[in-house]
Amino acid sequence: MLRSLVGSEMCIRDRYQRRVRGQMAQHMDVPKVEGQMFNLKSLAVEPFRDWAELCTPPQPPCSPDDAIHRIALNVKYYRKNYAAIFVGCCVVVMLWNFWGLLVTIGTCGSLYYVISAMPPVVQVGGQLDLTRNQLAAAVTTVGGLLMFLTGALTYILYAIALGVIGVLGHAVLHHRNKSDTVFAEQVKDSNV
Repeated sequence: MLRSLVGSEMCIRDRYQRRVRGQMAQHMDVPKVEGQMFNLKSLAVEPFRDWAELCTPPQPPCSPDDAIHRIALNVKYYRKNYAAIFVGCCVVVMLWNFWGLLVTIGTCGSLYYVISAMPPVVQVGGQLDLTRNQLAAAVTTVGGLLMFLTGALTYILYAIALGVIGVLGHAVLHHRNKSDTVFAEQVKDSNV
């Protein structure tokens, strides 16, 4: 009996939280961006938007609602451009720690090889057989340790922070021309 009460209370709480979140989004007039926003396959085929559009003078938002609205629309509209800017920021930051960059590339490449190429089972000293999962764990452990010792993990965190701040900052300060409102209407219409 106690378990059923706890379960029903959780259902009521979750239903209430979904309703409150929906009312908040409706009040703030934030367009819901449907679909998989960071699907790499769709991102690869999507064209880059005109880079000249990104270089317009910044215009501060009128209100917090306007800022959230701009982030939602600009990140969806300039998705591939922002991804390229984010990767560029990460590479530039990682160039400051060249050995860390090499270790990171080596670790990621080795892990990719172990996962995708399915290397044969490794026999160590004729006694121990390693499966692919164990080999992937060993590569990750050794690579993570080397990344920690070279300071690459710290630089990766710096790179991610710089990329996120740069992209969100631009998305808030960039106000697109009136000719681009067609895209905003398409996003709103797809959410109805």
